[in-house]
Amino acid sequence: MKDVAVSKSTLLERLYANRESHKKMFQEALEGFCKAAEAALKLELKRLKEGKPRNVFVHTEVPVDQTVQYNRVIEMIEMSLGDTVMLSEQDFKQYVMDDWTWSREWLHKNQQYGDTVLAALSKYGE
Repeated sequence: MKDVAVSKSTLLERLYANRESHKKMFQEALEGFCKAAEAALKLELKRLKEGKPRNVFVHTEVPVDQTVQYNRVIEMIEMSLGDTVMLSEQDFKQYVMDDWTWSREWLHKNQQYGDTVLAALSKYGE
């Protein structure tokens, strides 16, 4: 199937739920990131105070909030005329299945920061 007509209200409900799920995962990942970064910095500071200086490099990647992606699509759908919306297979995969082009990489990068993120990887069989 190439394109599919979907109910605008049903699509919006799904997008709102997917956005809320992403916000929760992002918040959990951000909190986990802050804890991990703080622990790494404290360890390096402890080494300095103990007179065991070494080259310091702390690399922790800040989680990216993709909520703007959901907001853009929601606004487009809300402004569209009529009760149905035509979606391509790719649009359906992203908007309904919540499988965006960035999803898998985002989940992998943030899996160490929270159980919710880690659990979300299971939909990919990982």
